This record gives sequence, structure tokens and C-alpha cells, in this order.
Amino acid sequence: MDNELLSIQQAAALLKVSRPTFNKIRKDQNLPEIIVGKRPRFKKGDLLRILHGGYDLNSEAPAAPPTATLPKTRFEVFSDKTVRSIEIKPNVFDLRNIELLDPYGVLSLLTTIIAKGRDGTKIKLLVDDAIACKYLHSINFFDEVGRFCKNLEWDRSALATVNYINPETLLPIVPIRMKGSERPVAEKLNVLLKQQGFSTAVGQYISWILGELADNALTHSSQLQGDRICYVLATRFVSDSSNCVIVGIADTGIGIQNSLKSQSEHKKLTDERALVEAFRPNVSSWAKEYGRGKGLTDVVKIAKGNNAYFIVASNDLAFLMDFRENNNPHIEKRIPISTAPGTRYGLVLIDNTFKPIPRSEADTFLRNEIKRLGL
Repeated sequence: MDNELLSIQQAAALLKVSRPTFNKIRKDQNLPEIIVGKRPRFKKGDLLRILHGGYDLNSEAPAAPPTATLPKTRFEVFSDKTVRSIEIKPNVFDLRNIELLDPYGVLSLLTTIIAKGRDGTKIKLLVDDAIACKYLHSINFFDEVGRFCKNLEWDRSALATVNYINPETLLPIVPIRMKGSERPVAEKLNVLLKQQGFSTAVGQYISWILGELADNALTHSSQLQGDRICYVLATRFVSDSSNCVIVGIADTGIGIQNSLKSQSEHKKLTDERALVEAFRPNVSSWAKEYGRGKGLTDVVKIAKGNNAYFIVASNDLAFLMDFRENNNPHIEKRIPISTAPGTRYGLVLIDNTFKPIPRSEADTFLRNEIKRLGL
């Protein structure tokens, strides 16, 4: 347990000091840091030695700068490993050396394994008591894999006595099978966000996004009703005094581009163009008379109005839509963590003032980016 890695927030909580005081302790004690996914982590054993070693935890720390002068927050929290690097042999996944696995990465891994094992193929997971394995166990990852992969092998004894809770987890993995069943999930998340000090606006917008993306996943999966499913997972983190929430959403359907191109109007689009085009208003796999095709545009509206960002991956394609402050809003192609069938989202929202934008502004942004990227 002494080798357990803690974030800055967790380390400060263990020592029962403020973050500014902890930063002073780091400097005074030359506290060793382990960089995980570009973020510093600290061994619990080192912190306990400070806690019991006579260091004056109440020594004066520099005052925190006023909120107005804090530097603009920049984030890059999406997982830094691909599923391909974890799959060391066909259908053998080594989960022991994962360094960073956020909700987008977790659900990408989950849907990949399910896609490979749901037909009865033998799947083997290598686990131990590493932080990543304990985290996956705590959010019901292994239970969800086991629901679909009946020929699953993993060492349950390695985690049988583990009682690990990640304080940053807001929601463990939640499966959604029917339209409307995402509403109580969104309501629960809204309550948890308020308890964590988030503003009401963040919860309201996340509720809206969950509804839109769950509806999109369950409507366009092209699977039998009983096989349709999407997953939700949410985590919080703090950066430069800003509360942030990362929401992962994933399904096991045919992918956005395939769904859109099933409509004759869009069948000649390239896959890349179809994936981005689907976020434009009134673009849908439904016929025009149904008036569909606004939900994904609203995700862009919310992200842009929040100066936030999200990644969307569909089958073997992925794009980052980045609206962070002091960073020209843009779309960039990314290497997908997973190439499994289905769609996966990782959305980061920052607890700051929302400035809603109209759908027309979102559409202008998307059209300009499609042209710039030559899609």
C-alpha cells in the first residue's frame, strides 16, 4: 500500500493541509514525483513518512493567488495508451502497467474487449493489485466485461480483498439499455456534482448531453433492441483551482459514419467527412421530414460555450474538437485508442461561466473546419 500513487489533491487531503501548503512541503522536502500521464503523483509511503516524521505541517505557506489572476487552465487528460499496446497477444490484455485511464479510455477498453469476446472467444485479462487494476475493479469494469464475455479468464484472487475507492470517481460504469433510462443517471450525477461544489449549470448541461448522446447511441446502433447498450462513466479532477468533470460515453453499434451513410443523401461522403458532418444541424441518418439531427450539434454548442473540449471516436476514426481559451477553436484528427465497432466520447467540462452559442455559430465552425481539413 505504501506504493499507492496519489494525486496532488489526494496527497494534500492525506496530510490535512491546503494545496498551497502541500506545494511548499513538496519543495521543502524535495518530495519525489512520479509523472503519470503528464501529471505528478506521489507515493503514499513518502507522504506517511512526512506525516509522522516531525515536519511542521502548519508552517506558513504562501497565500494562494486570487482567482482572477489564475492562469488559464489547459488540459490534456485523455488516455495515453491505445488498446493495441495493452493487447500483448491476440485476446490477451495486460492491465497491470496502465499509467492513465480516464473515462474515455476505460470505455474504449471495455467495448473493445466486449466486441472481441461476445461471440464466445476466450478473453484473458492479466491483473494484479496495481492502481489501475484496483480502479477498474472499483468501477465495475470486470463485472461489465463478464456480462458479455462468457469465456473470460482473469485472476479474481488478485483483487478479492481490495477495498479501493477512487475519490475522484463520480459515477462508476453505468449501462443504459433503453431511451429515457439515462435520466435518473443524469439526475444522480447532477446531485453528486453539486455535492462536489460544481455550479448548477454544469450539471444541467451534462444532463442534456447524456440525453442526446444516449439517444443517438440507442437509435443508430443498427442492432436488435435487446442488444443495444451504451455506457456512462464520470470522473472529476481539479486543475488550477478549476473543478472539471470528464464524462465518457460509449456504445457497441455500427459507428456514426456508417449510420449517416445509410441515408442515400450522404452515402457518397468519405468516412472522415461523414463523422464530422454528423455534428452539423439537420444532418441525420433519418429522412428530412423527421426533423432530426440537432443533438450532436448541441454537444458542440455546449463545449464551445464552455471553452471546453471533447474527443469523438467512431470505429477506426477519431477527432478532437477543441474550444479551450487562448487556443484557436479547431478540429484535429487523432489516433483512436480503439478501433472497435461503435462510438466513444470523452467530454471535459470546466466549472466556469457558460456562454451559450446558437446552432448557426456551431454550424459555421463545423463547415469552416471541414473545409480547412479538406474532408
